[in-house]
Amino acid sequence: MRITNSYEYQKLRGLKRKIHLIDLRGGCCENCGYNKNVATFEFHHRDPNQKEHQLDIRKLANSSMEWILSEFDKCDLLCANCHREIHSPNLTLSDVRQLINDLDDNILIDRIVNRPKCVDCGCEINYTHTRCRSCSDINKRKVERPELDVLIEELKTNTQEWCAKKYGVTRTTIRRWINK
Repeated sequence: MRITNSYEYQKLRGLKRKIHLIDLRGGCCENCGYNKNVATFEFHHRDPNQKEHQLDIRKLANSSMEWILSEFDKCDLLCANCHREIHSPNLTLSDVRQLINDLDDNILIDRIVNRPKCVDCGCEINYTHTRCRSCSDINKRKVERPELDVLIEELKTNTQEWCAKKYGVTRTTIRRWINK
């Protein structure tokens, strides 16, 4: 008895189909001839604009053979190394070494020493942001928050509901403001 929707069965079905596709392309990398490990083989779409999905084990296991073969016709069979070299041709060892040699160390030192500052308070921040976390939180506010002492004075003579209506927030927000 086979349990067709178990993970193990689907994985085996995907591997069986992948082997079939590998055999259809001669059993080796079309670029370098590698032919040892099934996990190393990848399907490279010649034209990325025609790619519907990548052909991985999960997709192979759960798609119709008709769809798989139509997608397979758009691909080359490559080993992982050749596939990455095609997608990153500018990362050869010599190119990267040259890039590092050409890099001005002063740029790196400047980025470490002169870290960016928050546009509101001036504290040091992460390179991907323009504001620190607390200034960012303040900037996201939809209503102007009163000073804490002003709010406490208003609550001495009025209800939380009255204050909430005045500032256009909920009573829960008024309680949060007081507790901060």
